[in-house]
This record gives sequence, structure tokens and C-alpha cells, in this order.
Amino acid sequence: KVTGVQTCALPILRWQQWCEQQWGEAQEALFLKHKNQLDVATASLLRLEEEGLARELALRLMEGEADFAELAAEFCNDHARRQGGQWGPRPLRDLPPALAELIRTTPVGQLRGPERIGPGDWVVLRLEAFSGSRVDDQAVQRRLLQLEVEAWLEQRIERWFKQAGATAAALEP
Repeated sequence: KVTGVQTCALPILRWQQWCEQQWGEAQEALFLKHKNQLDVATASLLRLEEEGLARELALRLMEGEADFAELAAEFCNDHARRQGGQWGPRPLRDLPPALAELIRTTPVGQLRGPERIGPGDWVVLRLEAFSGSRVDDQAVQRRLLQLEVEAWLEQRIERWFKQAGATAAALEP
């Protein structure tokens, strides 16, 4: 006899099996494709518009004259100010690519900067923690499949809307 739970769970299990069949063999390629979306970091961070100010604040941090929270409160106008110069723990996907790469290449505990990550966008940071994802982690493998399914569904929906739009346009007088 099939229970209500089994009735609900069976389609989910079939969907998971189908996803595994579609993308399960490509785990390593998917991992490399989505690594930026899986790595997590925590950093002390100042984002500033002026290089000279960024240099001065980096020196103050190196000399121990101030900490990130004080400097963020006084000189930053963004998220860093609200968070006391702290960012994370959060996925690197939440950052501009240049900043994500800077974090990825900074050793934990090292003060870095000022570094230009864009026009009028200077960063001084200290990486507090970094959790790199691993391809053999079951949670990472599930997340990889989820990301691929989401992309596949978006493509299907977009294709369907284009076809529906073309059909509607053809029916107009």
C-alpha cells in the first residue's frame, strides 16, 4: 500500500535520479564551472573611492593605529560601514569578480591593499577565513546538480516564451 509520504516522495526521487543521469558524470567539470559560487569567505574589508585614502588607511592598519571597524565607520559609505568592516561568511559569488579573485588569492590573516578592483573602487582587506569547496563533498555535489537544473530550467522557460511569442506574433492580424 502506498502512503501519502511515498506519493509525494516518489516524484522527487525520480527527479533526482534523472538529474544524476543528466549531469552526474560531469561532476568535476561542473565543479570547476561553479567553484566561485561554492567557496565561502570571511574578511575585514574597506572599500574606498580614493587611492590616497586607501593607502593611508592600509598604513594605519599595518601600524596597529586603528582597526577595520573604526575605519569603516569613519571612511566607508557602503556595506562595510554598516557591518563594521566585516564581510561574511558569505559565498564569493556575492562579490564583484575582481574582489572575489583578490580574496581567493590572499592568505588567511594577511593584510592586503590597497588594491584597485574597478574605476574609483579601492579595497583594503584582511582575509579572516576561507572555506574552499571540494568536489568530493556530498553537499557540494547536490548544489552542483541544483545549479545545473536551475540553468536548464531557465533555458527551457526562455525557449518556451520565445516560441510562444513567435506564435502569438504570427496570429496577429
